[in-house]
Amino acid sequence: MTDAQGRTLLDVGRKQRCAPDPVRQAAGFKKPYCEWHEGCDMPRSWSQYDHIVPFSHGGATSADNMQVLCSTHNRLKHRLQAKMNRQIWEHHHAQNHQDTETSGSGDGEGEPAPATAP
Repeated sequence: MTDAQGRTLLDVGRKQRCAPDPVRQAAGFKKPYCEWHEGCDMPRSWSQYDHIVPFSHGGATSADNMQVLCSTHNRLKHRLQAKMNRQIWEHHHAQNHQDTETSGSGDGEGEPAPATAP
C-alpha cells in the first residue's frame, strides 16, 4: 500500500517482517524520539523500529503498526509481554489442574480417577 500520491510505501503487510526504508521513514515521523508510553528522550536516530502488534502474532509490517523504541524499551516491552504470557499460562495451567482434581474428569490427563464399587 502506498500513500495517496502513490509515492511512499506505507504497508507491506505480512510479506516481510523487516520494514523497508519507506515504511520506517513514514513510521518514524510520528515522534522524533522513543515512543515509550512513560516518556523517553532517546532520539529516533538511536532507536529501533518495532511492531506494535507483534509480527509473530499476525501484526502487519506497516507504518501504522510500527513504533520507534530505544533498545532499552524495546527489550523491556518484550520481557513484559513474555512475563504476562507466562503468568496467563501459569494461571490457566493451575486452573485446569484444579478443575481436574475437583471434577475427576477422567480425560486421561494427570492421575487416574479413583475406582468405584459396582
